[in-house]
Amino acid sequence: MRRFDRFREVILDFKGVSAIGQAFADELFRVFKLDHPEVELFPINMSDDVKKMVFRASMSSVITKALRIEN
Repeated sequence: MRRFDRFREVILDFKGVSAIGQAFADELFRVFKLDHPEVELFPINMSDDVKKMVFRASMSSVITKALRIEN
């Protein structure tokens, strides 16, 4: 993630990855995304468990962003 902000699009290939931790998913798909909205993240080849974590973190990002806008 260190240099992701140098790109407009980042493809994240999860081939061979059966699961990711909640903290990792949150940092990448919520915190990073909120700090760098100009960078598009494209996760590919996700297992069902990885999809669940990415979805969960992404939904948290939507909620957090909505709360920032309201305040």
